[in-house]
Amino acid sequence: MNHQTDEQLVDELKNGNRAAFDFLFDRYAKKAEYYFYRMLWSNEEKAADFTQDLFLKVLEKIDLYKTEYSFKTWFFSMANNMYKNEYRKEEVKTKANGHLKIVANTISYNGGDLATDQNKFNEVLFKNLDSFSEEKKTAFILKYIDDVPLQEISEILGIPIGTVKSGLHYTTKILAEILKPFKP
Repeated sequence: MNHQTDEQLVDELKNGNRAAFDFLFDRYAKKAEYYFYRMLWSNEEKAADFTQDLFLKVLEKIDLYKTEYSFKTWFFSMANNMYKNEYRKEEVKTKANGHLKIVANTISYNGGDLATDQNKFNEVLFKNLDSFSEEKKTAFILKYIDDVPLQEISEILGIPIGTVKSGLHYTTKILAEILKPFKP
């Protein structure tokens, strides 16, 4: 069953084969959790909870999925909607409390060992990525972390592919400048 496409597994799941769900879970759980981790303020607990909720939604809504479309696109569309809803809730909480989120856009970097450098790079990357619009941040993570094709990102976000491309260009250009201290 592991060699079947996502769409074939969904057909199996719709026919009551619960093992098909296990295979889909194995394929997508880590990707979903990492996506939520990066999108939800690097909160491991929240990422794990959201991943579980996402797979519950998959089970609840599997009959709505049409196998002529990409499962990956459908799956990440649901993940994206969950993230956006949580982001809006947090934004309302933040505004209600009168706080502003401040993101550091600069870094002083002194070098170090490779593992430390990678950790610092990731820290700076994601701290600065948070300063972009949710659309640009989502597109960047889907493209460069989850390796989702541009067309699917366009469908997930509900925006034209040209907008995805220009947003990615803008985001990578700004991040490249910020991350210059990490160039070898």
